[in-house]
Amino acid sequence: MRHESAKNAFLTGTPEAEAQAIKDSADAELAAAAQEVLGAELHERFQLYERQRQAWEYVADFGCKLSLVDMPLSLEQASRLVDALANANASFQKGGPVAMNPIVDAWRSPVAGMSLPAVDWNAVDAAAAEFLTPEQMHFFKNVCVPEHIVAYSRQKMELHNALQNLPAK
Repeated sequence: MRHESAKNAFLTGTPEAEAQAIKDSADAELAAAAQEVLGAELHERFQLYERQRQAWEYVADFGCKLSLVDMPLSLEQASRLVDALANANASFQKGGPVAMNPIVDAWRSPVAGMSLPAVDWNAVDAAAAEFLTPEQMHFFKNVCVPEHIVAYSRQKMELHNALQNLPAK
């Protein structure tokens, strides 16, 4: 609830410093409670999950689509795809959370602004080709994972990145 309050404060125009203070307090409270309940080793794994959460939710949506066309994604494949997405994500590479949605990312880190996330889809494809079947790989490259609060579609991110790289006129 404290995280929801922090998100609402940010989204409703509360001064940035105040919204960030609310979020930082909620983060500290969650970290302390999680550390106490989980212990050091499990807390470290929980922190990695939290940093990769947007990738996990993106892969969950993708896995649901795969199941509809009778090409289920195994748990091992899902885990490896999450790692591939995280490792090809600029925010994750810099020590932050996986960034796949500009609205969520602006709330998590207001300094980042509202630009589309930087995902190196060529790197994701190269990694995924090692563990997805050719049919799953084709589907991964071409299906539009639904856009929602967690992630923008790959196609939207790729289009935005291509437009950003056009020479200026």
